[in-house]
Amino acid sequence: MSEGQADIPSQTQATPFTFFKGTHSLDPESGFVTAIPTLPETDDFCVYGTIHAHPEHADALEAVYAETTRLAQSEPGTVYYCICRDGDDPTMFHMFERYKGKQGFDAHNAQPIIQKLVNESGYLKGVKARFAIPGLRTAKEQGDEEGDLEK
Repeated sequence: MSEGQADIPSQTQATPFTFFKGTHSLDPESGFVTAIPTLPETDDFCVYGTIHAHPEHADALEAVYAETTRLAQSEPGTVYYCICRDGDDPTMFHMFERYKGKQGFDAHNAQPIIQKLVNESGYLKGVKARFAIPGLRTAKEQGDEEGDLEK
């Protein structure tokens, strides 16, 4: 460590991630997610990106996300859940979520409040998301024989 450089505890150091290849599940014109990629059954994974609301529903969506954030704190399969409204564009929300495998993700998304949000038209214009697994891994290490993962 050089002089004047702080000693950073290991738990706060950045973790590299391996990204799922997402082009097969994106609308080519808007970039919005049209399908969720195959998720790991047991490995932790993260979802991050932006949620785009229809302007007339952005305030209501903010209230829904306040509630989903509160509920996520008690979900055993949710490691971290954060959604916040953009300071410059009131129709955009930024998200970062981490789950304990597919089962944690599915349990979170099965909640009535999430199902209502997904199934009722009008709130969401679209979602731009990336999926990542903590750590640098080869496609073979992740069981992806076809090479559908990005590094």
